[in-house]
Amino acid sequence: MASSVGTRLCLAVMDWRANNNVLGTGAHERGMRATEISVTEQGTGILARGRDGITVRAAFIKQTEAEEIGKRALALRTAAGTLSGEAIGQEVEDVDSTTVVDHLRAVWPDGAEAVHSHRLVEALAAYRADVYGPWLDMADGDAREARTAASTALSAALKPYRVPTRQLTIRECCGGAKGVRYVDLPENREDAE
Repeated sequence: MASSVGTRLCLAVMDWRANNNVLGTGAHERGMRATEISVTEQGTGILARGRDGITVRAAFIKQTEAEEIGKRALALRTAAGTLSGEAIGQEVEDVDSTTVVDHLRAVWPDGAEAVHSHRLVEALAAYRADVYGPWLDMADGDAREARTAASTALSAALKPYRVPTRQLTIRECCGGAKGVRYVDLPENREDAE
């Protein structure tokens, strides 16, 4: 594993073992000695690439200096026209903060305890074609591949919200397929407030 690291940086260390753990076997013997860096030399280290190394030092920038650098960079980028919107003080339109879970609640069939994922994606695409329409076009070919691709996309979108998709058998629909149960959706944000 250590041999797959191409570039290494070692700040001050106490002994040759720690030095070699970071810079590679035999580095201390080859003269790459982070053990000789003083504690007063903050930001100084040995930068190694392969078997060669050099002493480097990072710039220490105080908070006030960083603020001045940021102001200057903002002025230069504004003058060059490479910034827009909120970055240069313009009002920004409200961003849609609804989530896929909010959208699922909006399209969920009344009284249904569970719905297959491909059916939910069809409903989501009808509800918000700009967001979910592409999910219907992810698979070229047969309908089964398209349903699988749509189900996979929904599952990935629900993962950050910890909403599981599971194998469901819904007789009145189309038998067995991956789907979502309504009880697994997190609490509605509006209800929680």
